[in-house]
Amino acid sequence: MNRLFYFCVAVLTVIFAAHGIVQAQQPVEFLPTGVGNWATPTNWQNYGAGQNVPEGFYNETAVISSGGTAFVDAVLNDSTTPRGPGAITVSNGKLEIRNTGALTVSDPTGGGLVNRSVTIGGTLNVQGTGALNAASITFQGTGVFDVDFTTGTTSPVNVSGAATLNGALALDYTALVNPSGSRTLITAGSAGGAFSSVTATGLGANQGVRVTTTGGLVQATINNLLSMTVNRQTGAVSINNTHASGISLDGYSIRSAAGSLNPAGLTGLGGGWTTSASNSANGVVQLFEGTLGNPAATIAGGASPSISASGLFAAATPTAFLQEVEDLVFQYTNSTGTVTGAVNYVGGTKVHNNIVLTINSAGQAAMLNTSSFAQQVEAYRITSTVNPLQTGTWNSLDDQNVGGSNGWSESAQSGTGMLLELREDGTTTFNNTTVYNIGQILNPGFSQSGMGFEFLLAGGTTLTQGVVVFGNLPVVNAVLGDYNQNGVVDAADYTVWRNNLNGPATSLPNRNPANTGNVNQADYTYWKSRFGATTGSGGGALAAGGAAVPEPGTLLLGMLALCGVAAGRRNVP
Repeated sequence: MNRLFYFCVAVLTVIFAAHGIVQAQQPVEFLPTGVGNWATPTNWQNYGAGQNVPEGFYNETAVISSGGTAFVDAVLNDSTTPRGPGAITVSNGKLEIRNTGALTVSDPTGGGLVNRSVTIGGTLNVQGTGALNAASITFQGTGVFDVDFTTGTTSPVNVSGAATLNGALALDYTALVNPSGSRTLITAGSAGGAFSSVTATGLGANQGVRVTTTGGLVQATINNLLSMTVNRQTGAVSINNTHASGISLDGYSIRSAAGSLNPAGLTGLGGGWTTSASNSANGVVQLFEGTLGNPAATIAGGASPSISASGLFAAATPTAFLQEVEDLVFQYTNSTGTVTGAVNYVGGTKVHNNIVLTINSAGQAAMLNTSSFAQQVEAYRITSTVNPLQTGTWNSLDDQNVGGSNGWSESAQSGTGMLLELREDGTTTFNNTTVYNIGQILNPGFSQSGMGFEFLLAGGTTLTQGVVVFGNLPVVNAVLGDYNQNGVVDAADYTVWRNNLNGPATSLPNRNPANTGNVNQADYTYWKSRFGATTGSGGGALAAGGAAVPEPGTLLLGMLALCGVAAGRRNVP
């Protein structure tokens, strides 16, 4: 179809309108799967050089459903060239209105024949002083309204009719210095519904955003929040106002789905505060009774009143793998409604009910299931978006021959952005007594950001999110001389020693503490002296009656057999 056709449609629309007939809007698809300029005709279906983009004059709907991003960096309205569209639908893609842009969904004929509607099922991103103007806007459940604030104070979205809210709201205050106060998000004739989730970046510590709708005005207001500090070791808890001015409240609650509260440890706030008689391990509540003219209490600026000197927090014993016991939720009420404050844990070390990847300052890494629930693992994946991963010094489970000839295999997809290893047959048990050291995966001086760790449990079809921590590598029931860390000093440890001979000291776990240099012949002698040792006192007890080290001929045959099996193993893609 060409523009002459659409011109005819527009003329016929006027004629049909006189007889009560309105022409349906024509959809025009945005073509790029990447980022493209809205004002470029060739970025639209069936349009070429010298032709305009979708216009309200031709009753056309601009559709972004190809996964691409259409950006607007100029003013497009009823009278510009090109003009704005008759309607917009974003279903699988993004409409990005930049700081210098303004897009008006237009009806240049002024006849009211174009509904000028906007439907957002994908992403609408408005930056700075950019603006979207229409007759109505509907955010669907899959929609995202993404607003990047600058010093400008204009409303990102202006509609003369109804604004229907749903989906996610993402606010970015990063460009502002000490953000505060209220900012308008939508100006409409009327507004209904609510965003199902609200996130904000670029705020100060203990600040939050409250979204309100008054008539047709949708605003985001930054509030200073109270927070709560919890001591893991003592169970002491305090409420904190880290801001200069006081914050009022007339009640607060602390809740734990796992049951990590001890109500007997709550001393609470005094002077007009009452404690609920129904407090339990899952929740404690205090309310301010108030007096005439004094309906709320105030936590003064900089104050941190204690509500428990000890014992209020008592981490519950997990009943299942991955259950979180540091799950306290702190909420309080005031004239604006219910507010959720941050919870900060101090003292001691967080115990994760998960499989943990620990990375030390030298870039050495180890995996340990810190929970009491053993898990059968079929694969694991380590990712990095900031630091290059080191495949050459990665001491994989395949390298360590964990699981034998049909054990682990490094994926051919492994590289600087990902280390992926899969079990060829069966599973490997990850428990809290076995540490899997996997060598140096990062160069020293790495950034702690951008690291990810996942694993696949037996029978699973999706990866489970693990935990990445930075610090000293875990040591659990170490058996000296047990170089492959399977709990016993045996022939498999010889393979690990041989593969790391002359390598750095950190490449050989459980070696003789007195031997601190590179891996050498002394490590072989030490392994031989420890042959048969198992988990026990003194870095591993020798098995009863001792155990005979394999004779050189037997050992050589065993190693040759291992090499033969390894030569026939496949890489898992």
